[in-house]
Amino acid sequence: MNKEYKVELNKEDKAFYLMKNSEKLGHLIYTLDEDNKMTLTSTEVDPSLKGEGLGINLINAGVDFAREKGYKLDATCPYAVLMLDRNREDFKDVISKDFKA
Repeated sequence: MNKEYKVELNKEDKAFYLMKNSEKLGHLIYTLDEDNKMTLTSTEVDPSLKGEGLGINLINAGVDFAREKGYKLDATCPYAVLMLDRNREDFKDVISKDFKA
C-alpha cells in the first residue's frame, strides 16, 4: 500500500478505515455473530482513488483481523465476495464454510 495511506481498525464501529493523515477515504464494515462469524457488509473507497488498488488493503486488514481473532469470514458486500473468491486459496483458513461466491 502507498505509504501515505493506512488502515485503522475501529472496533466500536466494527469498521476498518482507509486513512490519509486524519481523513477517512474508505471503509470496510463488518458484523460479528455469536458463532464467531465475521461478515463483510460494505467496502467503499473514495471515487477519486478508483483503480489504485486500495480496496484490497481493506479486505486484507479484515482477513488479518479474522485470523488473529479466530473468526470465520463471510461477505454480503459484492466487492468483498469477489475478493474472497478471487483469493480463496490464500484466505481458505478464514473463509466460512457458508461462504458462497
